Amino acid sequence: MIFWSLFLVLLAIAVLCILLPLSRRVDDDGQDVQPLDVYVEQLAALEDKVAEDDAAKEALAQEKAEISRRILKQARSSSGKSAGAFAATTPKSRVGASLVALVLLPAVAIGTYLYTGSPGAPDQPLSARATQNLEDTSVEEMVVIAERHLAKNPDDARGWQVLAGVYGRMNRPMDRARALQQLMRLTEVTPKLLTDLGEALTVAGDNIVPEQARKMFEEALRLQPNMDKAGFYLAVAEEQEGKHQAALARWTELAKLRPQDANWQSMIAQRQANMRQKLGLAQPAQPAQPNQPAAPGPSAEQVEAASAMSAEDRAAMIDGMVSGLAERLEDEPQDQPGWSRLIRAYFVLGRTAEAQEALQRARSIFAEQPDKLAALNSQVPPQLGAQE
Repeated sequence: MIFWSLFLVLLAIAVLCILLPLSRRVDDDGQDVQPLDVYVEQLAALEDKVAEDDAAKEALAQEKAEISRRILKQARSSSGKSAGAFAATTPKSRVGASLVALVLLPAVAIGTYLYTGSPGAPDQPLSARATQNLEDTSVEEMVVIAERHLAKNPDDARGWQVLAGVYGRMNRPMDRARALQQLMRLTEVTPKLLTDLGEALTVAGDNIVPEQARKMFEEALRLQPNMDKAGFYLAVAEEQEGKHQAALARWTELAKLRPQDANWQSMIAQRQANMRQKLGLAQPAQPAQPNQPAAPGPSAEQVEAASAMSAEDRAAMIDGMVSGLAERLEDEPQDQPGWSRLIRAYFVLGRTAEAQEALQRARSIFAEQPDKLAALNSQVPPQLGAQE
């Protein structure tokens, strides 16, 4: 309704712009106007008088000037009438132009809009757009909306908490760190908040634990001694600083926190083995992990059958086993050792692109599980860009 009201107002203005000039009249000034040739004849006669009578030359010159002034006035008047020729049209032509303005112009404007516009489109007031369904809104658009909201409401702690989680899932560690810093400004400092902020700073620094993050992990452990994530990053920091003995001791303590978590124990054992190797210590015998399924391997019959196969058949069998592992991981994506085996298998087979793809997929799955992510990075070939 508002659109059509504005449309009619603008159409009326357009019609008036055409009709108003047609309504003007050219008024005569009421003065007697002599034809131009009469003034020219008078000037010629004066020229003859000046030549015959030198005594009256001054008076004749004034009269000549007056005639010249009238000629100029006549010329200006003729020019003004030419400019107003359109307004001086006949009544019949003015009626025709008025009909065009009143009938043809609205008909063309309305017809054009009905053909090219969308008169049937429903109204979309601001309130309706603000409460529209967000199912069709992308994550990036929702993040922009949240950022604009927090720019106007910087003390919305809940908003910063939600945005920090979204930044983490989008792999934007620096933005996540900034959001967590705002949350720390507004809420109570907890071990989890300190650890999350330290983790974001570490990931943003290419997984190198900075001094600021180290202090946060230490404070988190002071507040909660069994904070496994904080202890994990401190052990990583000690490894990076070359403090292998301290790192080994910390990994040993971390192994006591989650004895039933097979993936955690596998990652800790790998880290301990790395530290013992760097320290020149003997590796202890690894006890069997009853809760951790053994890696699938070929049976004696399969080995014997493989030895009798041609090279092509053996390659086909290996490809089948690798494909089967990849299919199983689609159903069991949390199997971190399985991902490590799949990545190494692709690498050994020379399928580097598939190895890189599997590595990226696994890292995205374990992005919020630092223990599994660290175990994955320590078990893949370094040529694939594994991050220690």
